[in-house]
Amino acid sequence: GCVSLQSISIPNSVTTLGNYAFDGCTALASATIGDGIKVIGGYAFRNCTDLKTVHIGTKVEEIGTYAFYNCNKLTDINWSNTIKTLGQRAFDYCSSLSYAELSANLQTMGSDVFEDCIKLTKVTINEGCMVVGNSAFSGCVSLQSISIPNSVTTLGYYALDGCTALTSAAIGDGIKEVGNYAFRNCSSLISLTIGKKAESIGAYAFYGCSALESISVTSETVPTTGNNAFNHFDATLYVPAELLSQYQTTPLWSKFKEIKTLDNNGIETPNCYGSRGGWAILTILLQNVDEFTAFQFDITLPQGITLTGSPLSYRRAEDHMWSYYPLGNNQYRVKALSPSSATFSGVSGELIDLYLYIDPKMETGNYSIEVKDFVMGFTNGETVNIGGCSSVIAVNPAIIEGDMDGDEIITVGDITKLIEKYLGVE
Repeated sequence: GCVSLQSISIPNSVTTLGNYAFDGCTALASATIGDGIKVIGGYAFRNCTDLKTVHIGTKVEEIGTYAFYNCNKLTDINWSNTIKTLGQRAFDYCSSLSYAELSANLQTMGSDVFEDCIKLTKVTINEGCMVVGNSAFSGCVSLQSISIPNSVTTLGYYALDGCTALTSAAIGDGIKEVGNYAFRNCSSLISLTIGKKAESIGAYAFYGCSALESISVTSETVPTTGNNAFNHFDATLYVPAELLSQYQTTPLWSKFKEIKTLDNNGIETPNCYGSRGGWAILTILLQNVDEFTAFQFDITLPQGITLTGSPLSYRRAEDHMWSYYPLGNNQYRVKALSPSSATFSGVSGELIDLYLYIDPKMETGNYSIEVKDFVMGFTNGETVNIGGCSSVIAVNPAIIEGDMDGDEIITVGDITKLIEKYLGVE
């Protein structure tokens, strides 16, 4: 409750950061946590509503329950690779947090850990994590894609409930049960991959996923389904050839418009969106019958949108390295290869996410993205061109803090609505 404290630097000599240590320090803007601390106590920075930057030391293994709850201005945090546990609601209501590249050693994500982080667009969950808790990302309305690694064995109830911007999801091979309501009302979800060990799909797990176009189920058996696990059946369902007849005669699964076998190589790019002066994430999905070690493709972007930086996610890779270079006329060539000729893992799902920058002066609207000449390379030196695909990027108005009606101008009306929101006035 030291409401005038503006910054804190905890020296390396400190070994304990207790519960409630800086709870309610509403003026605190930056915090550095020294290398002597292993556990950030529960509620340690709760309601530090002006906290923007946190540096976590190299020895921290656990972030306690509610540790950064309602730090609604937090934007800059280093995700130390020593972190093994994120406690319940550790970052709940961190409404300015936009990206989380979680520790390579993370094992457990508690329930509600990122719930209602409304600006969170991208999360990287590394191989090694075993538990994604109940409601872990519930209400993350800006999250665009998620890939659950094969190490995860538990995907909790409501895990991604209400993630209305989510366009693609890949559930790894370690999960046997997709929890009840796990992806409920993910109304923009277009592409879904369910892993090899899936045995059951919980009640209402994909209820309200009205945009689904492609579902790949690689499970070795036909998963059982809970009440209303799906309620939209316009998607094409891809299943192992040896299980085709069972899917065609099993209640609920048999309702899908079309059921095909996983017997072709194919590429897909779900639609994406971003704001002027901001970024969009374009996901490249690949269904492959054959093991491959390298790929190359050409992509044409609308004028005003550029390919930039490193890929945000490179899920199915081993030691693969990627590169890209411009070909002219806003066209790029993207390549990836392995120095050791390692093959990409899996047979379907997210291959790579590309980071696209949108010019602040670009007109709002829908624009076409074209991917062509996707070439897969094999260990024997042979290649195959599987063609291409197209998708749409929606360019939205710029996001301005306090712009309540989305017209890119702060007006008296915006201020009035903001005050009413914080006062709870309907």
